[in-house]
Amino acid sequence: MLSLLVSLGLLGLAAVDPVGIAVMPLLLTQADGIRRSVWFLIGSALGITALGVVFAIGAGHVMLRVTKDFPWLEPGIEIACGVIFAGFGLYLWWQRRRGEQGPEVSDSLRRRLDLPLGSLFGFGVILVILQSLLDVVFIVAMVNVGAKNLPVFEVVVAVLVYATAALAVQIAIVAAYAWAGPERRARVADTVTAWLDRYGQLAAIVAAIGVGAVLVASGVSALNGGPSLG
Repeated sequence: MLSLLVSLGLLGLAAVDPVGIAVMPLLLTQADGIRRSVWFLIGSALGITALGVVFAIGAGHVMLRVTKDFPWLEPGIEIACGVIFAGFGLYLWWQRRRGEQGPEVSDSLRRRLDLPLGSLFGFGVILVILQSLLDVVFIVAMVNVGAKNLPVFEVVVAVLVYATAALAVQIAIVAAYAWAGPERRARVADTVTAWLDRYGQLAAIVAAIGVGAVLVASGVSALNGGPSLG
């Protein structure tokens, strides 16, 4: 169980979300920004956890039935997802070479960040669910949880570890803003925004290619009877 939790924490940290990170300074600089950011993060955490538990339990039932006949399936999924993720990183790199900007917060997303508190919470839930469904790191992590056929309580704990790690950067931004004090909070928000403008796309490229390579290596290792992220 411990090795699974460690691998889930690493996978969660690797699930870089430039849009989610970019949202934080926008929320924090609104009126009552810390409270609004916390509610948005709670919605995101609950969204990942609920989807992850459902996905892991469902995947667990499927994997339990098919892995006896197809033992290569789970590592095969890791390899396929790794190739997709690395390919996405190379696509971002190609865009960067052409001088195109990375993911930005759209005008429609900015408008939704002005929603009332309860609606903002719900928007956090919906946004993270949609992103997770397209995130190969999330899929691999939940398949690995499901393949262990754990009791429901342990599944919830495992998914919470992944969710906490996946939101770690956003949590750190809110914490730094809260602890900075009123006179330095604008500087913290500006620093995060400037860093994203300068390095956000590069960080996404490195993370995508790196995680893709790790997933492929893990899958190949598992096929050969060696250690893997699962």
